[in-house]
Amino acid sequence: MNYRKLAAAVLAGICCIQAFPATVRASESYVLGDTDGDGNVNAVDAASILVTSAAIAVNNEIELPEEQYYASDTNRDGVIDASDAAPVLVYSAFAGTGTGDLSFEAFMEDTISADSLAPPQIIVGRKQAGSIIKWEPDLYAHGYEIYRYDGMSVGSTNYKLIDTVTGEFLSEYLDTTAGSSSHCYKIRSFRTQEDGTTIYSEFSNTDVDYNCNSILNAADLESHSSYKIYNRQGEETTSKEYTLTEKDYAILDQFAAEHFPQDATREAQLWTTLYWIHTQVNYAYSTEQWNSIQGQSCVEAIFVNRTGQCAQYNGAMTAMMTYLGYDACLVRGWRGNASGNYWQHYWPEVVIDGKTYVMECGNLGKSGDWYYFLEPYSNTRKYICNGKNMS
Repeated sequence: MNYRKLAAAVLAGICCIQAFPATVRASESYVLGDTDGDGNVNAVDAASILVTSAAIAVNNEIELPEEQYYASDTNRDGVIDASDAAPVLVYSAFAGTGTGDLSFEAFMEDTISADSLAPPQIIVGRKQAGSIIKWEPDLYAHGYEIYRYDGMSVGSTNYKLIDTVTGEFLSEYLDTTAGSSSHCYKIRSFRTQEDGTTIYSEFSNTDVDYNCNSILNAADLESHSSYKIYNRQGEETTSKEYTLTEKDYAILDQFAAEHFPQDATREAQLWTTLYWIHTQVNYAYSTEQWNSIQGQSCVEAIFVNRTGQCAQYNGAMTAMMTYLGYDACLVRGWRGNASGNYWQHYWPEVVIDGKTYVMECGNLGKSGDWYYFLEPYSNTRKYICNGKNMS
């Protein structure tokens, strides 16, 4: 059975459906197509999908529980729209005839072919524990094969399968065996059919986890005592300059003496600083916490009092890079979506050999376990400067 033969006719009639309220009953789990968790896949679910689609069209995006998103995105293309409602209506019509007891997932699986598993799109970065590969999950994939080439030749034919991971909603993989050298990665998704055969997507794009230390070693370190703070929230960029004080220098000297071994690489110095700020700083939620650091520099607030918000912890990271001689600056911009739904944020940039990298500390207590270490904007998400999405 293939719903695509009927989709055009069904979609032509979708507009006649009266909109149902986009509400969902509490449910321990959702199955594909059952958006309200009542155990049935029917026209009510199709209407709910259409209402969700309309809300997304108006607001650009809408927050849904992951399980409900899975239930609504019936054709697993990562977008909830009218094409997800069509198979629900077709299935509902066939189920209403009383012919067979095929589940909706089985009904949809009948339409799956090798072409249905789209090639994943990956980005690769570096965490302290290893190389991190991220992608948007394919809701119909049963798992992913992870391939790595040890070197910088993206087009090499010598990629090796290093792991196979299975499970729903998979969207990242941490390679803890990579070491510190440069690597290229690609992945492909797979699905095991009811007859035991396995279908595979085409391979993803390839991306590189480059050797951060080699990039940092290419930087011409030059002693300087100040850094720029760029305001990129409006259409035009403005700037001011911050000069490290004697007290700042004394605090940075002490931190370096306590945390940087004499033989520490440049990468180790910056990793140690970034991760310490990420994990050791208390976010200033309360007025009392915020007032406790008023009048203090970013360096003192973070490295001494371990308290601050994004301006302080990322300002402290910028100060350390300046102290070490890098061409660093602090950016005031936005995080979120360029069309709206954004919030003010500060983050560091560092320029090496003419290329700009993000050195975002994040904050474990406020923003979750995310940060960026020497990442180009193309490998990041939700940074907005001068009205432009930088990702």
